Amino acid sequence: MRTEDDTGVMASVTFGLEDFITRQGGKSAEILRHAGLEPHLYEQPNRVISLKRYCGVLLTAERTLDDEYFGLRFGAQASPEGLGIVGYHAMNAPNLWGAVQSLQRYFNVLQQRSKLRAFSVGDACLLDYQVPDSAIPGHRHDAELTMGLLVGLFRRGMGQDWSPLAVHFRHMASGSGHPHREMLGCDVRFGQAHDGILFRKDTFEQTMADARPMLHRITGATLDELLQSVPQAHGFSGHVRQKIIERLSGGDISLEAITRDMNVSLRSFQRQLAYENQSFKSILDDVRREQALQYLKFENLSVSDIAYRLGYSEISAFTRAFVRWEAMAPSAWRAQYGLYTSL
Repeated sequence: MRTEDDTGVMASVTFGLEDFITRQGGKSAEILRHAGLEPHLYEQPNRVISLKRYCGVLLTAERTLDDEYFGLRFGAQASPEGLGIVGYHAMNAPNLWGAVQSLQRYFNVLQQRSKLRAFSVGDACLLDYQVPDSAIPGHRHDAELTMGLLVGLFRRGMGQDWSPLAVHFRHMASGSGHPHREMLGCDVRFGQAHDGILFRKDTFEQTMADARPMLHRITGATLDELLQSVPQAHGFSGHVRQKIIERLSGGDISLEAITRDMNVSLRSFQRQLAYENQSFKSILDDVRREQALQYLKFENLSVSDIAYRLGYSEISAFTRAFVRWEAMAPSAWRAQYGLYTSL
């Protein structure tokens, strides 16, 4: 159904799709088969299918049903169950920020080679959706469907009256009408730098309705296992990188701990990294640099908080590393973006 280099997505995303096509007057089985997918995939929610073919369904439905907003309409009314176990984990987080963090951590399980990343935008926070454009046809449909699913998930957890500040799309507005605001229930902005959802930071502590802590823990443990089976974009070094990320923030990120997690000998570990022209030290350094730049965008995190999250025992060690990476101190980096600095 898909080639090795094809981006995969869990079949849970087809939940409700066939019924929706039928309600719009289409023949769901024909539309799915035209795009190369079989019917009833939602019955195997953890099965991985081709994202390219799934997006092909949206394009085929648009043409067959003469509905330029098919992806948006489906996403806006779809059940959060379409996000599968990742959605369940997020909906059972203790608060909105916990749900955002859950989606950031595990979105790559739902959809390979894709990311959700949150970063500060003044007094707000943007949850940015990233997927390789080359992996999918019809980027607009995928972006609109995904934003609809995510807004629906947050609304399920926060209550039907909840809405984000805005939804951003990279594509320009198209077609004869623009029903996005009505369907998503918030301001919608086109031609932006990101596809994403804009939140007010002061809403992050609001609790998720009906959240069940035990279910959150159970799904988290399952997702940790699934995360190990997600194909890495950079082979063995990509796997090492993921293990380091998982162990940051107070965990043991020593070479011995990582090799133990990966169940490989030190000799084999070093040989496989050398084959990819990588080293453990360079990967750890690169991960810390990338994470530091992300954390510094969050004004509520002090420099000492960030140093701890990156596994440094002292602020001075983190500062020296940051100066080596960016030729300036963390406080200077924040200042150039108008962000405050706290130790």
